[in-house]
Amino acid sequence: MSNIELWIIFLGMGLITIFNRSIFLIVGSKLTLSPNIHEFLKYAPTGAMIAIIIPIILFSKDASLGLYQLNFQKPEMWGAIAGILTAYFCKQMLITIFVGMLAFLLMKSIIG
Repeated sequence: MSNIELWIIFLGMGLITIFNRSIFLIVGSKLTLSPNIHEFLKYAPTGAMIAIIIPIILFSKDASLGLYQLNFQKPEMWGAIAGILTAYFCKQMLITIFVGMLAFLLMKSIIG
């Protein structure tokens, strides 16, 4: 792929992004969303975060097959479990982060 093709792709993606984000600014005052859509959109950031984090925590890529497989020996999973349990019982963010990172680092040193 040449440099000109890359620049055309970058500019096209930029224009599409600007269009997608500006449409709500331009039409925003004229467009009213129902309460159901407002309720749905409240959970969009949480859903996006879960969609990004869960595969990182649970799956690893098998180099020989090129496929993702469920892996229970990932230190990330044990750190997440420790963080979730600490957050549920302790309800203090700093302690939750500390315990999750401690569990992750401990399992990383044990598992490798």
